[in-house]
Amino acid sequence: MLIAIEGIDGVGKTSVAKMLAADLGFEFVEKALKSAFGLSNNDYVEQREALKKYANNDSNVLAWFFGLTNLLCALGSNLNNVVADRYITTNFFWYGEPFNSTIYRSILEAGTTPFLTVVLDADNQTVRNRILNRNGSDAEKQKDLEKARLADAFVGKVEPFLKENNLDYIIIDTKENDVPSVVAIIKENLKKIEDEQRG
Repeated sequence: MLIAIEGIDGVGKTSVAKMLAADLGFEFVEKALKSAFGLSNNDYVEQREALKKYANNDSNVLAWFFGLTNLLCALGSNLNNVVADRYITTNFFWYGEPFNSTIYRSILEAGTTPFLTVVLDADNQTVRNRILNRNGSDAEKQKDLEKARLADAFVGKVEPFLKENNLDYIIIDTKENDVPSVVAIIKENLKKIEDEQRG
């Protein structure tokens, strides 16, 4: 089983994904491509940024690059139960365009459709405050703040994608819910889907 936790930087994805994985006894997966090549986080980021520069931030190239990460994550979920910190929905938010929708259909067809996609949402100011309160360098925070400016646009772009591809999903506002509350909501929805599938 694959559960995908999606959202903009600063919305709480990693904290939620780690707690959910621990609660369910699932494997937590983040940056599957990094693990496949045995790269440190710094090395992975360096290679990723070099590719972006080399490809001149071409949406098709980057959709396929992160699509490879999605496929590796899906491969892992064929062997184990997995909670993924980002999957195809976040990939689509950053690099999906009307002209490359076939790339995303191909990734879904070749990989595993998530049992449940969880979209975490929060407004720009909430996300900004969380990033500013993180540990880390000013340069890292500044980079995340640049991306976080698009927090209010996340759900509006990805929800049509989720519907079009018939993906089971829920949207949770993390502004009013702490991490344990979000995890509890996800577990309730998982039980509901499992009960419905049993008939």
